[in-house]
Amino acid sequence: YTSSVMIDEHPIDVQVAVDENHINSISLVNLDESMETMYPLIRPTLDELSQQIITKQSVDDITYSKNNQYTSALLLSAVTDALKKASP
Repeated sequence: YTSSVMIDEHPIDVQVAVDENHINSISLVNLDESMETMYPLIRPTLDELSQQIITKQSVDDITYSKNNQYTSALLLSAVTDALKKASP
């Protein structure tokens, strides 16, 4: 399941892979190389969030650094939206 967020009018797609009972993976898809260059924290931020989400199997009580709170909040929102699409 995929959800998009806009950063400076560029869509960033977050993909969440789930099975019947588990969140299996969270990744960025179709991330333009120039966007990754302009926002170098986007991939490591999602990696940190996804580790917590997959471990907890929930988006509740996820922690992140104040240094990248805007990026973290955007990505967490996209993950939450994708998980809503996945739930019956």
